[in-house]
Amino acid sequence: MVIIFLLSTRMYGVSTLNFFNQLKNMNAAPKAGCRLVLCVFVRVGFIMSTKEADEVVLKKDDAMETYLSMVVHDLRTPLAIISTCGEYLTSFSQDTLTEEQKNFVNRMQRNAEKALRMVSSLLDVASSKGSYQVELEELNGASFVEKVANNVAFLGLDRKVKIRAETLADARIRIDGDKVEQAIENLVANAIKFSPAGTVVSIKTSVFNYKEESYFRIEVIDQGVGIPSDKLESIFDKFTQLDIGEAKKLGVGLGLSIAEEFVKVHGGFISVESSEGKGSSFQINLPVAIESKPGVTGTILLVDDDEDILEFISEELKDQGFEVIAAAGVGVALKKLQSAAVDLVISDIQMPDMDGFEMLAHVRKNMEIPVILASGFYPSLSDDVAKSLFQADYFIEKPYQIESLLMVIKELLGIIDEEVVGHE
Repeated sequence: MVIIFLLSTRMYGVSTLNFFNQLKNMNAAPKAGCRLVLCVFVRVGFIMSTKEADEVVLKKDDAMETYLSMVVHDLRTPLAIISTCGEYLTSFSQDTLTEEQKNFVNRMQRNAEKALRMVSSLLDVASSKGSYQVELEELNGASFVEKVANNVAFLGLDRKVKIRAETLADARIRIDGDKVEQAIENLVANAIKFSPAGTVVSIKTSVFNYKEESYFRIEVIDQGVGIPSDKLESIFDKFTQLDIGEAKKLGVGLGLSIAEEFVKVHGGFISVESSEGKGSSFQINLPVAIESKPGVTGTILLVDDDEDILEFISEELKDQGFEVIAAAGVGVALKKLQSAAVDLVISDIQMPDMDGFEMLAHVRKNMEIPVILASGFYPSLSDDVAKSLFQADYFIEKPYQIESLLMVIKELLGIIDEEVVGHE
C-alpha cells in the first residue's frame, strides 16, 4: 500500500514522508481518519496512474474523451471522502493538532477541492460535446471579478504566487456566473503553473469596442516563462500542454480548452499575448449587456406537444407583456408562421410529428429571428445537437425555470429591465 501511495503523491503535491510523520505524531482518533484518507489517496492515485500508463494508446481526442467519461464519475466519490476526512481531522484542531498539522490538513482539503474542480471540468468535456446549458443573470462586471479573485486566491498558496485584482473598468454583463468563474479560474491556474515563486498574477478589467460591439475584458497576466510563438495556435486544443519542466505534470491539458468553450457560449472570445521569458496575458472578452428602451415587448411563437406546458408558459409570458402564439407541434407552428409576424421562437426538441431541430431549420432558412430550443435530458441529445446543420441562439433545460427563460428572452430581444440596470 505504501508503494501505491507514492504514485498518488504527484497529483496532490503531498510529501509522503511528511504524511507518515504527521500520522505517527497524531493521537488515535485523528490517526483513524488519516488511515481512511490514505486509502482514498490510493484509489485516486491508481486511477490517475492508469491514465499515464495508457498514454501511448489514448492519443486521439475521441479516445481520450471516451476514457474520461469512464473514470471521472469514479473520481467524485473518493474525493468527497477526502474532503469529509479533512473536516473530521479539523474537528480535532483546537485541542489536538499542532499548527504544522493544521496546515497539513488545510493543504489536503485545498487539494481535494482543486481535484473536484478538475473532475467537474472533465465531466463537462466528457458529456457536453460542445453544448452547455447556461443560466444567465445580469451582473456588475467589476464586482464579479473581485469576488472571483478572492475565491481563487488560495490557488497560488502552494507555489507562493499572489493573486491581485485591478478592476479599474466596469460594465454590465449577462453571464452564467459559475461558468465564467470556472473560465477565469482555469486561466489563473494556468498562469500560476508557469509562474516562479514570489511573483504576482494580476486580474485586470477594461472595456473596448470591436466590430461595432462593446466588450468587457477580464485579463489574466502572469510573470512566467511565456509561450513560444509557434505554440500560440494550439494552446486551446484539448489535451495540449506546453512541455516546460514540471508544469507539464500539473494537469491534463483541458483547462484552456474548457475556458474557451465557456466564453464562446456567451458570445465572447479569448485572446492571448505572450513573449518567451516575459510572461503571458490571456483575455476573456464578453459582450457588454445590450441596452434598449424599457417597455419593449414582442411576439413569441411557443411550440410544445404538451398542452399543460403550453398553457402555463403562455400565461407566464403574457403576464410579462408578451404576445404568445401557442402551437401544439411543429406542423401547427409552421402554418401559424405563414400568417403571423413573430419576433422569437421557443420550441421543444422532442415532439412526435417533427422535432425542434426541424423547426429550427425552417426558421433559419426563411427568416432572421432568434430561436430557443428546450429539452430535458435524453441519451442522444448531445449527438443530435452536434449533427444539426443549424445552431439555436440558446438551449434551455426543461422543466422551464421562468426567471432564466425570461432573462434569455430579454437578452435576445434587447429588452432591458429598469429595475435590473444600474443596480449594484
